[in-house]
Amino acid sequence: MGLLASKVKDKTNRPVIAFAPENSESSILKGSARSIRDFHIRDALVSIETKKPGLMLKFGGHAMAAGLSIEQDNYKEFRQIFDNLVSNELTEKQRQHTIETDGELDSVELCLAVAEELQLHGPWGQNFPAPLFDGWFNIMDKKEVGTGHCKMTLQTQDFSKRIEAIAFGIHPNQFKAEGSKNQITYKLDINEFRGRRTLQLIVQDLIN
Repeated sequence: MGLLASKVKDKTNRPVIAFAPENSESSILKGSARSIRDFHIRDALVSIETKKPGLMLKFGGHAMAAGLSIEQDNYKEFRQIFDNLVSNELTEKQRQHTIETDGELDSVELCLAVAEELQLHGPWGQNFPAPLFDGWFNIMDKKEVGTGHCKMTLQTQDFSKRIEAIAFGIHPNQFKAEGSKNQITYKLDINEFRGRRTLQLIVQDLIN
């Protein structure tokens, strides 16, 4: 449910709650919520609980993700209240899918040393996000890992470097064919394997 909510949230740029029955015998629906920047999803659930005590059996979470349970008979009422709350509180800026980055890095800056330097300046969080960069890369190879995630090798536009990257929640088919250029946003990460540390890009958004 969390993966589904995340994918719908990414496509619509709206807070999303995905529900499913607790089990085949239960009348309880379990929900997984995912939110967008500057819309605190747990605070939204607190607001619903204040307006309609007991509508949710239980809930918890943080700014970007939350979980909750409701009776199936209360689903329509909950959906209406949640829809109204989101419609009333989202600003025009939030409704637009605007991606803000820290710009583009040169090939020489795409290295382990820069990733380590950024790591030292953490920890990062909701109101102090890790630096996000954007750029064009050639896709040298790509493959699915897990369910719906993409692991790939990217090449810089000056052909000087090849860098490993992973995109969580983005299927390989969403990227262009191998050998093509894609514009992405990404964060610098460090991959540690068998005592070896290498640079890895965490792809956040597929732009073009």
